Amino acid sequence: MTQLKIWRNELLVIGGLATLILISSSLLWYSFPGKFDSPDENANFFLTQRFAQGLSLSIKEPLTEIADIVAPRSLVVSQGAILPGSFLGLILLYGFFGKIFGLSILGFLTPLFSAIGVVAFYVLVKKFFQPSTAILSALLLAVHPAFLYWSARSFFHNALFFDLFVIGLSLLSVVLMKSPFEAMSERKRKAILFGSGLSIGAAVAVRTSEVIWIALVLVFFIVYFRTTFLRSGGWWVFPLGIAIPLIPIVVLNGQLYGNPLSFGYSIGLDDETTTQVASPASSFFRAVELIFPFGIQFETAAVNFWNYGLKLLWFPSLLTLLGIFMTWRSSSAQQMGKLWATTLGFISLWLVVYYGSWEFHDNPDPTKITLGTSYTRYWLPLYAFGIPYAAIALRRLLTLSVLPFSIWHRVRPVIVVVTVLIVVQFSSSLVITDDEEGLVAVRTHTIEYRNMAARVVRETPENAVIIAGRADKVLFPERKVIYRVDRPEEFAGVRNLLETVPVFIYVPPTEALRTVRRFWEERGFRIETETSLSENELLLRLSSARRG
Repeated sequence: MTQLKIWRNELLVIGGLATLILISSSLLWYSFPGKFDSPDENANFFLTQRFAQGLSLSIKEPLTEIADIVAPRSLVVSQGAILPGSFLGLILLYGFFGKIFGLSILGFLTPLFSAIGVVAFYVLVKKFFQPSTAILSALLLAVHPAFLYWSARSFFHNALFFDLFVIGLSLLSVVLMKSPFEAMSERKRKAILFGSGLSIGAAVAVRTSEVIWIALVLVFFIVYFRTTFLRSGGWWVFPLGIAIPLIPIVVLNGQLYGNPLSFGYSIGLDDETTTQVASPASSFFRAVELIFPFGIQFETAAVNFWNYGLKLLWFPSLLTLLGIFMTWRSSSAQQMGKLWATTLGFISLWLVVYYGSWEFHDNPDPTKITLGTSYTRYWLPLYAFGIPYAAIALRRLLTLSVLPFSIWHRVRPVIVVVTVLIVVQFSSSLVITDDEEGLVAVRTHTIEYRNMAARVVRETPENAVIIAGRADKVLFPERKVIYRVDRPEEFAGVRNLLETVPVFIYVPPTEALRTVRRFWEERGFRIETETSLSENELLLRLSSARRG
C-alpha cells in the first residue's frame, strides 16, 4: 500500500509538470497573430498547412524561371519550383495531425509533445538514478529556459526532435532495463520496442542531421544490453519501427530533390567538389566535411560553449557541474550512473564540436548572447541529459545542514520554496521577460509584423515582388519576396522581372533612404515612387534606369 501511495504521488507530480509545460508553452499560440519571428518557423508553418490541405510541397512559381531568387529564406528554388529548405519530418507529422484535427491544433502540438517528453524523461532517468533524482530532474527540465523557450516556439524542429528521441529512449529502457521482478509478455515487449523505434525514427525524420550521434548512442546501448535485447523476443520490430517514419521522407526527398538522400539544405551546394580527383587524403577530408559540414574549430566551439552552455544558462549549468563533481568524487557511483555519464560525455562532445564550430548570428546584433540564438536549440539534448546531475546537486544541497536538526526541520521547507522560486525566476527572466528575445518580445514583434504586412499588401498589387531583406518572413506568403540581391546575375534577374511584374523595395526603420537609393542607382536602377508605410517605413517602386 505504501509503494502504491508513492507511485500515486509521483504520478501526480509528473502529471502536474506535464500540464505546466503544456499550458506555459502554448501561451504564445493563443490569439495567434498569423506571423512568426523567424523565417524557419514561417516556412515550416506554411508548408505544414499546405500538406494538411492536400497540396504539394513543390510550389510551381513561373517567376523563378526569370530570376531564381524569388523565394524567402528557409525555402529553396530548384528547376522552376519553390521547395522546402529544411527537414520534412515536422511538416509531414504535423500536417498529418492537421488533416485529422484541423489547422487550429498545429501550434499546440509541440507543447503537447514536450509535456509527454517531461513524463518520458522522468521514466528514463528513473532507470538510471534514484526516484527522487528522477522527480527532481523532471521538474528541472520542465522549467529549464531552453526547453521552455523552444517548446513555445512551436514550428522549430528542435523541441519536437528532443521530445521524440526521449520518448523513444524511455520506451527502449523499459524493455532493456526492466526489473527482474517485472513480468512482461512477449507481445507487450514487441509493442514497446516497436513504439520506441517509431518514436526514434520520427525524431530522425524531424532532424536528419542528428542521425550519426543517435545511431552511435543506440548501438552503444544495444551492445551494452545485448543479452536482454536479443532475448526480448521480436527484437526486429525495433529497427522496423525506426524505418517506417523514414520511408515517406526518402520517397518525398526523391520526388522533390531528385535524390532520396538529399534535402533542402543540400540544394545549391558547389558541384565542383564532386569532380575532384579522388585520393586517400581528399577522401578523408571529404568524409570529415560530410560528417561535420561546419568544419571542426575547437577554439570557436569552446568560446560558443562558454557563452551558450555556461554563461547564458549559468544557474542550471552550475548545478550540473556541481552534481558531476559530487558524483565523480563519490566512490559509490552505480554502474547505471556511469553509463549515463558516458553517454552524456559523448553527446556533449559531439554537439559542442558539431554546432559550436560554426558562428550563428540570429540576433541582428551579433554581439548579443540571447536565448533565441541557434546554439540553445541545437544543444537541447546536452542541457537535458546533464539535468540529473543538477538534480543530484540540488538534492544534496537541500539535505546538507550545519544547523541542529530541530531548527533545520523547520527551515528546510522555506529553503525548498525559495530555491524553487529562484529557479522559476531565472527561467522566466530569460524565457518570458527578456527584452531581446523573450516570449513577450516575440509576441510584440509578431503583432507588429501582422500590421506591417497589412500595410504592404494594401499598397502593392497582388502580383508584386518585394525585395524585403529580413522582412521576407513577414511578407510571405501574401506577397512574393526576394531576400536580398548581391551578385551581378541577381541584379540581371531583377531587370528581367521588371519587364513582367512590379518590383518594390521594403525599407525598414533601420535603413536610410539615401543609402538604399544610392545602392540601386549605382547598379543601373532608379526609384520610381516612394510610399510611406509608417513614420519610419518606406516602400519604393523600382524601375530600370534604361527606360529613362
